[in-house]
Amino acid sequence: MKKTSLFYGMLAGGAVGAAAALLTTPASGKKVRAQLKETSADLIASAKDISQNVKALKESVHELSTDGLQVAKEAIGDIKQFIKDWQRSIEPNKDALQNEIKEIQRTIEHLEQELKKKPS
Repeated sequence: MKKTSLFYGMLAGGAVGAAAALLTTPASGKKVRAQLKETSADLIASAKDISQNVKALKESVHELSTDGLQVAKEAIGDIKQFIKDWQRSIEPNKDALQNEIKEIQRTIEHLEQELKKKPS
């Protein structure tokens, strides 16, 4: 929602409220004018407070999104580094397993040759 739309809506609501008060009040003109001054001053103060709150909220959202983006980038970097470290740590085991598989294959081939040599 745009700030201007909110502000115009509040002003229109205040004007309608003031008009309704003028039309329905049984008070004298002096009292009505005094109440209008007080009401308009309150309305202006409320509008200023709302404007300041909206600005503060906007700044907070911006700061939060900036901080969240930074945290996400750091987390992604940490995860990438963890994966690289893990890949490096399993490399020796990977080579050892491949060597063991080759040795097992050679042993199986040797046993097959021995079985072929023996008469049934």
